Amino acid sequence: MKLVAVVFDQPTISTTLRALGLPVRAPPIAPARSSPLLDCSFDRTGGDVDYGWSD
Repeated sequence: MKLVAVVFDQPTISTTLRALGLPVRAPPIAPARSSPLLDCSFDRTGGDVDYGWSD
């Protein structure tokens, strides 16, 4: 692929994108998601845990 031209003129860019059937505006930025590791629910107290195993 060879770069032929660089266009900085906003009306020309909008017209070209519309002619190609592409969106003129960028999609909205979605909010950041938290890490799935932070969503786990386990006992964080650090105390003794009864697993129900016989000794």
